[in-house]
Amino acid sequence: MSDPTQQALAALARPRSKGSRFLRLVRRNPFVPIGGGVVVLFALTALFAPWLAPKNPQMIDVVNRLLPPGPGHWMGTDEYGRDILSRVIHGSRISMSVAVLVVILSALMGVVLGILSAYYRKLDNIIMRMVDGLMAFPEILLAISIVATLGPSKGNVVAALCVVYTPLIARVVRASALVERERTYVEAMEVMGAHPLRVMFLNILPNCTAPLIVQLTFIFAQSIIVEASLSFLGAGTPPQYPSWGNILSEGVIVMQEAWWQTAFPGLCILVVVMALNLMGDGLRDVLDPHNISRR
Repeated sequence: MSDPTQQALAALARPRSKGSRFLRLVRRNPFVPIGGGVVVLFALTALFAPWLAPKNPQMIDVVNRLLPPGPGHWMGTDEYGRDILSRVIHGSRISMSVAVLVVILSALMGVVLGILSAYYRKLDNIIMRMVDGLMAFPEILLAISIVATLGPSKGNVVAALCVVYTPLIARVVRASALVERERTYVEAMEVMGAHPLRVMFLNILPNCTAPLIVQLTFIFAQSIIVEASLSFLGAGTPPQYPSWGNILSEGVIVMQEAWWQTAFPGLCILVVVMALNLMGDGLRDVLDPHNISRR
């Protein structure tokens, strides 16, 4: 058996870019492309909903009310004769756009809070106690209480979910940044007189992206579930704007005679959330530095 030191030197001698190693790991973990492909498909559906929907999602046709799935209405119709397929396609715009906004805004705020908390020890106790206070509440109850105070609307749902998920991102970023804060390169940058903002956001933050990306995929999935739950309870998106949650809510009344009104939007939520979780699990393995160093 060859010397482990010689094996390590031989591995280092082979010039492999980080991009090639990453792509090789992705190919070996099929969850990432499978989950990512499903998410991209739903994102494109939401983006091109006005052109993909066969009918106006708000068009009432009482004559064709509660039709089962079939030609002309592939997902059936609701109690007002509205086409379920068109409403599900347009509902994806609300659910996906809310989740994207929540991920972007909560990531921005959580990164700033997490980096500041890790870099400035005096701010750490203040910021983390605020974070602990918000995380003490169950996410759905906190979101409901915020939306109930502000009123049901898409913007208020986004604001409520940002309050719910920003503390979680702040904790993830802080945990990674604390490790990076003690490394030699940070001390060297400070000795050379680098500005703290440069050290935090150009040196420390890039080394904290792996756990952050994984966490954001799970928050994306949770945002879709919580938005649908709020809309289902009547505290989310107003009924005049179709979303998966309020389509489910309307279908509960006629579930025994029109199962399709709840089955199809519920199936969409199930598929996209499963895809995001698969992608998150795969990215967690792919971005693990121990796995990358072994390839």
